Amino acid sequence: MRALDPRSNVALLVNTGGPAPVETERMIKGRWARIAAGEEQLAERRRRVDGAQEELGAER
Repeated sequence: MRALDPRSNVALLVNTGGPAPVETERMIKGRWARIAAGEEQLAERRRRVDGAQEELGAER
């Protein structure tokens, strides 16, 4: 009867990008890490832009 159990069937689909809980959790963690890295990059760019704007203001 495992063949008719949807949870059992999904849990068996452990290929990359598959719906298995372990694979889904791995992908979610990876996405959160990429989001955090992107936020850090954005914050650094904003700091650089702010610094450049301050420099331009000081030159006037």
